[in-house]
Amino acid sequence: MNAYTKTLEAILKKYPEAKDIYSEVVGGVFECEETIHPETLFVKANRERIRDRFYHYDLSLNNANDFLCVFKDTLTNAIADEVKSFLYQFRDVCHNLDALENDFYNQIKIKLPEDIRQLCLFISKMNASTKNKMDSWDKLFTTYPSLLDKVTSYAGHMMYSFTDVLHNLASDKEIVARNFDMADYRVSKIDISMGDYHSFGQCVSKIVFTNSLEIIYKPRTAKNELIVCELLDLLKHDLGYLKIGIPKCIDRVTHSWHEKITFKDSLSSEEISRFYENIGAAVGLFHMLNAGDFHFENIICSNDIPFFVDLECIFSGVIKTSDFSNSVLTTCILPGLSGSTVDRFTCGIGERDLNGEVEKQVLYIDEDNEIIKGKQTVKIPNFHNRPVRYRSDISNCELRKSVAKGFECMMNAFSKNIKIISILINKKELPGRLLLRSSKYYGDVINFSSHPRYTLFPKLRSLFIACAVYDKTKPIEIIKYEFQSIYQNIIPIFYYDILNGEFFLGDKTKIELDENSEFFKKLYTFKELNEKHLNNEASTHAMLYQRHLLNMSLWSLLPSVKPLNTNSNDNQEYINFLKGSAVKHNGNDVWLGVKKDYFGATTILKRNDDLYDGLAGPMIIQLCDFIESPTLLKENALFNLYEKADAQREGDTYGIFESNGGLLYIDYLFVKNFGTEHVERFMKRLENVISLFNRNKKFDVISGASGILILCCRVYSKFPNNKLLSIISYLAGQILSSSKKIDDECITWGKKWTGFSHGNSGIAYSLVLANNMLNRKDINTLILKSLNYEKCFKIKSGWKGVEFHDNDTDFNAWCNGAPGIYMSRQAIRAEGLNISGEIMDILESDISHYFKTADTRGVNSAKSLCHGIYGNTIIQREDFSSRFPVDLDLNNLSEEKSLMTGAIGAVYANFMLKNNHCDMPNILLLK
Repeated sequence: MNAYTKTLEAILKKYPEAKDIYSEVVGGVFECEETIHPETLFVKANRERIRDRFYHYDLSLNNANDFLCVFKDTLTNAIADEVKSFLYQFRDVCHNLDALENDFYNQIKIKLPEDIRQLCLFISKMNASTKNKMDSWDKLFTTYPSLLDKVTSYAGHMMYSFTDVLHNLASDKEIVARNFDMADYRVSKIDISMGDYHSFGQCVSKIVFTNSLEIIYKPRTAKNELIVCELLDLLKHDLGYLKIGIPKCIDRVTHSWHEKITFKDSLSSEEISRFYENIGAAVGLFHMLNAGDFHFENIICSNDIPFFVDLECIFSGVIKTSDFSNSVLTTCILPGLSGSTVDRFTCGIGERDLNGEVEKQVLYIDEDNEIIKGKQTVKIPNFHNRPVRYRSDISNCELRKSVAKGFECMMNAFSKNIKIISILINKKELPGRLLLRSSKYYGDVINFSSHPRYTLFPKLRSLFIACAVYDKTKPIEIIKYEFQSIYQNIIPIFYYDILNGEFFLGDKTKIELDENSEFFKKLYTFKELNEKHLNNEASTHAMLYQRHLLNMSLWSLLPSVKPLNTNSNDNQEYINFLKGSAVKHNGNDVWLGVKKDYFGATTILKRNDDLYDGLAGPMIIQLCDFIESPTLLKENALFNLYEKADAQREGDTYGIFESNGGLLYIDYLFVKNFGTEHVERFMKRLENVISLFNRNKKFDVISGASGILILCCRVYSKFPNNKLLSIISYLAGQILSSSKKIDDECITWGKKWTGFSHGNSGIAYSLVLANNMLNRKDINTLILKSLNYEKCFKIKSGWKGVEFHDNDTDFNAWCNGAPGIYMSRQAIRAEGLNISGEIMDILESDISHYFKTADTRGVNSAKSLCHGIYGNTIIQREDFSSRFPVDLDLNNLSEEKSLMTGAIGAVYANFMLKNNHCDMPNILLLK
């Protein structure tokens, strides 16, 4: 199979409708030889000329490893005449033409696009190891036909960007010199390509003049900067000493000139405190202006003033990705708690001066053209976007208070100044920049499409890009624009004019179709510019909600030192922590929490009634406390919490660890501990859960039918009734009919996972309990085949998983891995009434395998019920006479309030160990 066919098959495997997508997005029939690709006019006009210039120079490869260096030198030689020409044209504003020319060539080499660089390195590797060397430019451009277009486009972009700066400076030299107090406006250096690449031949650039003064050139209007300055001037009386820095600028409609702000460290701890107050004020201001994208590169610390150096993303729409999209978190000044591992580094005042490293999940293309997930250690660059000196003189607690103080001051000032609305609505337009998807997503597509194989086959590159951006829910005009931008290695952007309700492509072409407008309005949240909306945003409840989000973010960025002893003898303290407190949002009580993953990413969430992260979790601790020492006060507290949790039901999930299903387990526990009067409530909730199951059928324990079946069997064993027996039979039948045959001896379900919570072990256990009532031979057969499937995954450390990262290791936890499998085998052996001898043999073999592999597996020290030592200790029933320390700060709003994955799980584990499991609810087995 040749490389073209192999690559095409890989694309078709991932995108079966790829050729139809190609026809819709790119145009034409994929199989046809001639296809019109989107190219800049410069590339069309100059492709052949650039190629001929390359042919003038010998491709000397005395040292095969020098190919990249040879390519760079040849590229600069090929464009030398054009560079000399446009520099000479603007000689009046240039200090030293030779120095500028040499510096331009140096930038051409340093900023060579990564795809071209990678291809050159790939060729160097081939030249060093094969006889078929790339020994002529003709051979290079014939072998990699899209390379010539890329080189031509890159050279054109760099030259046009340089020319764009010089042309506008020549036109504006007097006004620039006057406003920035310069006696000599001649340029000694231009540093181009600062920031993302959004438009051919235009980019943000830094200009250094002969007097060493630096200013920033931007190929866009500075209208937003001027409006914000006007608003700050209006608010200054109410803000008092608070200051938000906006660099001095000159707006020339099509472009603008901006003061270059340089980092100035704090001069005292008092300045640090004022800096953070100003940050709080900025969070309030830009939240009210529907602004975002204030990452580290857009904020510069100047003593006690934060300067905001890019205001293109104010008056924009916020993508409706979650319940928190339209909040203080979306300004990005503070951690957005959106699940990013580098959140606390990349936010506006992130700790970029720590020179730290983070591990993040990345995607890459392997040799078979498959997209693979992997891990990568990323160095955090050193950027001072916050004060550093005297930082140790002020506590994180004081800094959090400073931010909150500045935020409240700004919000109060806003609520008093209704004139703000009239200022804004009297503008002709208020265009804000939108990103349809994240810059990272676009960047990944650009990187993937830069693989040497796509350079070898340009049509396959077009096919891949078209498929990567295609979304049938989006208007095709939007998809085409995304394709055309990414094809040219440009990150596509859009604009929305909040005053006139109009949308524009990144090239400022108006989007005329009504369907596109509706699409944008469904995707984004746009603030209304009227007094009513302003008052709502600054109302007491809205302020409390936003302040709570602000504090959660601040605690994640600026945590206090944990108390040395967090262990409490008062279980109510832990229950109160796990429960949290409600805040009002849109008239409803909302409980907020965070979720943390293996990589250290923190995600904010709205907690509902589920067991995993929600309000059913504290009910488990409350019930354990009641069982250990029952009082009427504790019983009342338990049922009060139940009512609050029941009010938080939402969505269409139904698994026992999810919303709707979580309280079904609590209902069972009430039946078990408080008697028959709770059976009716269990049955009523069960009807709702079954109806949700019928809409979206899943079959595992944690989110599907098996968890429901386990609870039905538990209740039936205590209070048998025909209706419940009928439901048990129905669920068992659904699980049986949904099984996937692997071979004559093995079956599985869904994603073919092993383990208890998501895989075969948990499903088999539920069927064993059901067969205690049903006593069906076909169920026994399926249980046997289910256990046989997991036999195939045995390894020296236990059982491997089915994901790429599980291939040679046991996950070693309740949810996945040996502990959960061992727990299921012990439970089946203890509770199964109708199991066969063959099944019993597998149980004994698996239990033996669990103990034999224990040393290889080692101890999972993660502080978690689901993923770590708390759950494993309960499962292994070890003699653990001492208590687990509860390693959390009860006052920290960014601590994880999750019974299953948080450090608070230690409290539940201590109840189980102290009481030797007796009478305590066993959440791991749903007993």
